[in-house]
Amino acid sequence: MASTVLNIIRGSDKDFTVLVTIIGGCNSGEPFDLTGASEIKALFKKEDDTILTKTLSGSAITIVSATTGKIKVLLTDADTSLLAVGDGQPFEIEIIIGTITSIVQFIETLNVRDRVFA
Repeated sequence: MASTVLNIIRGSDKDFTVLVTIIGGCNSGEPFDLTGASEIKALFKKEDDTILTKTLSGSAITIVSATTGKIKVLLTDADTSLLAVGDGQPFEIEIIIGTITSIVQFIETLNVRDRVFA
């Protein structure tokens, strides 16, 4: 899975698209089919070392295309204000379909910066 870097300025609204793909095995590189997902979570590290969780059920995640594994995540200005500052941070997407929970890790793909003029 090729990842691009996601840059976030703390205190700003940010929405972004994530393409979830399968890693490993004979289907490696194929889109992760989200059809039937009852919940999707996006998890980010907060400045206080706790986790910010945004969810499909909470309307912060939208499935753009289930069959191609494409979702949109919305972080509000209040959300981004809580994020830990730093480059190369990970975040996770957790997908629940039926009784199966899958976790996709995006390693070294998140840069969070403070505002220059605040």
